[in-house]
Amino acid sequence: IIFFLKNPQLSFTAQRIMVALRTVVTTSGFWVLCFLIYTLVDRQSHTNITAPSETVKDTHDGAKQFEDEQRDCTAKNVFQPTTPRDVIISEGIDRENIYSPFRYFVVSRILARNKQHLQLLTDSVDNAIKTHLSSETDQITETKISYCYMTPDPLRGLDYLCFFTYKSSRDASDSSELHWAIDSFARFHDCPEQPHSVQRFTPPPFVILLSVTHSREEAFTKFVSYNAMLFARANAELVIVVCRDQGDEDDNGINTMAAVIEGLVKGPVHQGLKLRVLKQRGEYQRAAALNFGIKDIQERSKSSANQVDESRDPVVFVVDVDMLVTSDFLVRCQAVPVRGQKAFFPVLFSMFRDKKELKIADSHGEWRKYGYGMLCAFNSDLVNVGLYNEDIKGWGNEDVQLFTAFLKHDIEALRGVDKGILHLWHPKICDKDLLNSDQYIKCLRSASQYEGTKQDLGVKLLKQELGIE
Repeated sequence: IIFFLKNPQLSFTAQRIMVALRTVVTTSGFWVLCFLIYTLVDRQSHTNITAPSETVKDTHDGAKQFEDEQRDCTAKNVFQPTTPRDVIISEGIDRENIYSPFRYFVVSRILARNKQHLQLLTDSVDNAIKTHLSSETDQITETKISYCYMTPDPLRGLDYLCFFTYKSSRDASDSSELHWAIDSFARFHDCPEQPHSVQRFTPPPFVILLSVTHSREEAFTKFVSYNAMLFARANAELVIVVCRDQGDEDDNGINTMAAVIEGLVKGPVHQGLKLRVLKQRGEYQRAAALNFGIKDIQERSKSSANQVDESRDPVVFVVDVDMLVTSDFLVRCQAVPVRGQKAFFPVLFSMFRDKKELKIADSHGEWRKYGYGMLCAFNSDLVNVGLYNEDIKGWGNEDVQLFTAFLKHDIEALRGVDKGILHLWHPKICDKDLLNSDQYIKCLRSASQYEGTKQDLGVKLLKQELGIE
């Protein structure tokens, strides 16, 4: 720079270089000065905060006490939601992927820290299984994670509810899998490690409950073809409440649909599936139809003393005819509920319109995080919380009110994203004359939400404007 200053006769290009260098040096000096001032002020502020003082000490102790109360290391300190909005949705996770409505993709690759957590849980299950197996001839040949629900609890840390399968040498011949569940959480860093809760899954009595009308015969046929054999293998009873279609003035449709069901389910293809068909007379209402089935199940669960026998009290899976499920999901549906303590409202994957391939992908659908219609709970709990509200007419809201009723009765309602339950697209009729304003808006919102991706809708609009078929 000094050289340039002493030689003003330099060329125009050299003078431009000189000016640029002078600007860089001046700017750099300014930022260095700012940094030195900031460092000095920051150091002084930290010195003031940490200076010994009784007032500061009391404040620090109060903050630490508050933090200790919030970060209670005992399992009793659990976040208790009181409304559906407060309930934290649990992400689904397996050995490879995370299934979530909150991440950029509906399916994301598993993170390294989650792999570490799952490996610790796998080791705990291995130890529990080895302790359980009493025979020296029984040896574990394979233990693997089936699925987990991962919930961020603001008071404790990251909760995991995981399901494992293992094969022992005794079961290797028929390749049968035994299921274990583990309930644990990755605690805050200042909490000591606690033993995991590991238990073997013992299936309770199991009932699949749905309502159907004659107009849904095609959907019901597809439902049976996909799911009936899985229900039979799960040793489940299929309870179907047949109802009138809206506008029917007699029960001819009920009788016709009941005959169709008998022919479909009791055929040789679905041999072994237990079936019970109930006919509900009168105008169709989903809440009333499901309550009709729940009350029938309750009566058959009672002992000779007219009291509910817990050994006969089943887990009820309330499902619609537009659902497809996997055998692993049916296991979780039975294993998650705890009588008087927990119910399960899975967050399912809902397919977009005109998608022929059934797969979980951003191009094919999205997680239905606002839907509460499908649930798994003990039948006695459904009765104790007050059943569905039959005062609600038309579409929607009865499932949200039931969900809220579980919370009010201090029964945990797990909202877990589950890759094992899929909702097929179907047309939704939103009749303004039959629905109140709130139901009508929700119906339209639900109907429009699953028309397709933004690209799908853009292509449809463009074709419409250009007149392309």
